[in-house]
Formats: sequence, C-alpha cells, structure tokens
Amino acid sequence: MRFRRGKMNQGVKNCLLGCLSAMALILSGCADNNSIGPVPTDDGGVPAITKELAMRVAADEIANLRANGPDCGWSADAKVIDAYDIYLGSLENKAYFECKVIDGGADAGYVLVTANKSDLLIPESSPHGKTLTEFYREKCGSEEIKVIRFDWFTSAAVGGNGEVLA
Repeated sequence: MRFRRGKMNQGVKNCLLGCLSAMALILSGCADNNSIGPVPTDDGGVPAITKELAMRVAADEIANLRANGPDCGWSADAKVIDAYDIYLGSLENKAYFECKVIDGGADAGYVLVTANKSDLLIPESSPHGKTLTEFYREKCGSEEIKVIRFDWFTSAAVGGNGEVLA
C-alpha cells in the first residue's frame, strides 16, 4: 500500500491539531471548575498546604471518588469537617493533614493529605470509622496530643512534654 505524501502529512497535521485542541480543553476546564490547581509554595519551594486547602483537597477527592460510582464508601452527604496535624518520624515538621469525614452525622473515616513533599498528595483514605488522631485522643483521654506516623503501620501519640503516651 502506498501513501501519497501530501495526504499523509495532512492526516498527521489533523491528528496533532485534534490532540492539541483536546489538551487545551482539558487544561481550560481545570482552570475554570474550581479545582485546586497549583499548590502554593513558600520561599524554599516546598508546598505550603494550609489546613483549609487540605480540607478542600480532601473534599475534592471524595467528590471524585463518588463520581466513579457508589462503591467508594461515601454518600453525597459526606463532608470534611476538620483536619488534624500528623507528623512524620518526629515533631519537627508537619507532614500530613488527617481530614475527618462525617457521612449522615456519623464518623466516616478520613482523607490523608500531605502538607509537604514527603509523599503523594493523597497517600491514603478510608471511608470507615474514626481518624487516627481521634483514636489516640480517646485512648489517652486528652486532646493535647500530637500524632507521629513512622510508616503505614506504626504511629505514636506524644504529649506536650514529648513523652510517648500510646
């Protein structure tokens, strides 16, 4: 089979123009639909995600999961109501915001949003139960704790003077 030079070039041009048009539509849609967009940075170039922005990221994640079908675990009533600081390995720097979700007035898990470049923007989420922070608060009998996450399976609650409580 032989292709004519002019027609093949026109076909390639049309394909490229179509791809570029689609990319422009996608990018303009991201800018116009109240999406999060670029993460602001501090002077060091490290993302400086605020509690409010983390809660918005978590709410967007829940909405995106719901759009994929009813099996995500959250209903249309699910709301992000608070966010707790989570530290990574030490109390030096906040690494995550643990965004608490309620659904129908009941505890409905969390969305973990990174506060810096230590992990993915949303490394994990769960549509069930209480947050790790709430678990430790109940176990320690105090809200004056900080939660340190060492890895996916190991964490600790630390008191005001640095002692490990749980």
